[in-house]
Amino acid sequence: MKQVLLIGMLAFGVMGASGCVITLEDDMQCEYGKLVYDKGDTFPSHDGCNTCKCDADGTVACTLMDCADTCEYNGTTYQIGDTFMDAEDCNECTCTEYGVSCTDQDCDPGCMYYGEFYVTGAQFPSIDSCNTCECYVGGGVACTEIYCPLPAMNFEDELTQIDGCSDIFVAASNSDDTTSLIFKYTGAASKAHSDGTDPSFTFSLPDDEVELFVQIGRNLSINNCNDVDMGTSYIVKNFKPISGTLEVTLTRTGEAQPWDYPTDIDLVLTDVVFQEDGGLYTRAVDSFELNDVAVGWFPG
Repeated sequence: MKQVLLIGMLAFGVMGASGCVITLEDDMQCEYGKLVYDKGDTFPSHDGCNTCKCDADGTVACTLMDCADTCEYNGTTYQIGDTFMDAEDCNECTCTEYGVSCTDQDCDPGCMYYGEFYVTGAQFPSIDSCNTCECYVGGGVACTEIYCPLPAMNFEDELTQIDGCSDIFVAASNSDDTTSLIFKYTGAASKAHSDGTDPSFTFSLPDDEVELFVQIGRNLSINNCNDVDMGTSYIVKNFKPISGTLEVTLTRTGEAQPWDYPTDIDLVLTDVVFQEDGGLYTRAVDSFELNDVAVGWFPG
C-alpha cells in the first residue's frame, strides 16, 4: 500500500452577506516549500525521490519511499557528496540526498582542432605552422589560406629526435614534433644478415628502391616504433626529393633471429631538394647525417 503524508492546505474564500467565509472549491490550492500549486498538480518532494500531489481538499500528499544513498547520472553511479562534470563537461554536479544538483552556467562549446581545444574567439596557429585560425560560435574553425612552403630549417640542428626500427624505418623529428624526415628501405636489414655482409649503397634521388620524404603536421613521431597506440598523428603536407644523393651504410650488430635483424644504419643526404606533393615550392638540404641508428628490431 502506498504511504502518504498529509502536509496541509491553503484555502481561499470570499465574505458572504452573513459575514461567513465561503470556500470556493474551484480555487483550492496547496502550499509546499514556499511554492503554491493548483489542485491536481504533482511535483517532486524535498527529498528528491518521492512525489507529491495537491489534492482537491487543499492538502499535499507525498509518497514515503526510502530514498537511495547514491545518484545515477549519464550511466554512472555516484555516492552522496561526489562531485563530477556534467555530460557537456561544462557545469559541475554534486550527488546530494535530493538527487543530482548541477551549476547552471552558460557553456562555451569551443572548437576542437587537430586534437586541441580552443574557446570561442581564440586565435591560434594553423597546423601548417604558417596560417592563423580562429574558433567561431558553434564550434567552427576558419583559417587563412596563405600558401606555406616547407619551413626553413637547419636539419642538422633541429631534427634531433631519432627513431629507428623494423626492416628498415628511420625518422628524425624536431623537438615540437611538427617536422619529420622519414626513410624506409624494406628488407635491407634481413638481406644483409642473409648475405653475411655490411653493405653500402648510393642512391641518386628520387629512387624507387627507397622512400625518403619530409612531413609537416602535429604529433608526427607519436607512434614511431611503438607497440601500442600512443595517440593520433596529423599530417598536413608531404615533401619528396626531386634531386640529390643519399648514401646508406648497414652494419650488422648481432645474430639474426626470426623476429630480429640487429643492424646499425648510417644515412648521408647531400644536395637534396624536396618538393611538396602537387606544389611548386622546394627546399634544399645541403647536408644531413644520421649515424649508428639501431634498426632491424620489431616493436611488440
